[in-house]
Amino acid sequence: MNLRLRLEAVCGSRRVRGEQPLIVRPADEAALRGALAAAAEAGVPTKLEGLRAHSETEAAVTFELSGFDELELDRENHLARVGAGLPVSVIEQRLEAEGFSLRWGHLPPIPVGVWLAAHAGAIHSPRGLPGHGPVAGVEAVLWDGTPLRSCLAPRSATGPELSAFFLGARARFGLLTRLHLRVHPAPAERERLAWTFPGHAAALRACVDLLEADLWPEAMTLHDGAGGVQLCWELAESAVQVRVRRSAAEIVARGAGGAPAPAGCERLAGSSELRAATADRAETAASRAWLLFSQVEPLVERLRAEHPAARLHLEAVAPEGAAAWIVGLPPAALDALLAEVGALRDTPPAELALLDAVAAKVFPEVRA
Repeated sequence: MNLRLRLEAVCGSRRVRGEQPLIVRPADEAALRGALAAAAEAGVPTKLEGLRAHSETEAAVTFELSGFDELELDRENHLARVGAGLPVSVIEQRLEAEGFSLRWGHLPPIPVGVWLAAHAGAIHSPRGLPGHGPVAGVEAVLWDGTPLRSCLAPRSATGPELSAFFLGARARFGLLTRLHLRVHPAPAERERLAWTFPGHAAALRACVDLLEADLWPEAMTLHDGAGGVQLCWELAESAVQVRVRRSAAEIVARGAGGAPAPAGCERLAGSSELRAATADRAETAASRAWLLFSQVEPLVERLRAEHPAARLHLEAVAPEGAAAWIVGLPPAALDALLAEVGALRDTPPAELALLDAVAAKVFPEVRA
């Protein structure tokens, strides 16, 4: 029996389409496990829809997990068990209807399993605490069809923490099927502020000052705009807290050289992404990198000199640096530019190599 017939027998003929690659959309975990096992036995390269293949060989089978779209809310423990096929923005909408929120700084319309497999380190939450990240546990299936589950456990528990093999690892060892996410009560009020600065250095100085003043945002972006660099900052607390923090944020921003943006800022539809109301709404489905503040100005100068059509958007700013989206730059040019300024990609190659070494001992039969 050829591979297509085997996949159709496991998942159903309507859930297998295409020729090269075959696109498989399993309805449940049992079908996914069977399809992965069939592909592993056939020895063909596979990948997750939305991510690049790990090898230079073109994938023969692509898995699309839109069928994993459930959401179960544990109100008492503030946890949500979500299917990996649900877009992050849809998860937030469903939670808001129940009076809860992810409180993440960025809510893209991308399946949560794809987003966390590629960008786990990019999640910023003003409610984040050391040892208390946004993902409490994962459920996954290895590429050979073996199921794994890593859920919340006491600190006294022993054994490997398996989530690291799937969060940010770009589906290197298998596919996320469900995630246990920490959720928070939805804020009573939101206030969006926007300022214009003469350059990136002043805007970044304002970001640091705001963070050091404990004025952490619910979401923020920093990007080139008309008349200078625009900083958008969203506060989300109780009504009284928002008013107090707004006044403090305006004092800090003015002290750093910022002027209120006349049109304010707004959220893009279906997303947590903030933009000044007059800003150019370029697509941000672009490459991401981690920048130290000292790397921002050299990168901006190079972009303006060599790639004037490219744009730099910063978000999830922390005191030591920021996450950056670089839009409109060919991958090869971006790789060379990031290497020259010393910036890091989402998941550094050294970290993936370490995961490979550990995985060889934990999952000896897994294909990388």
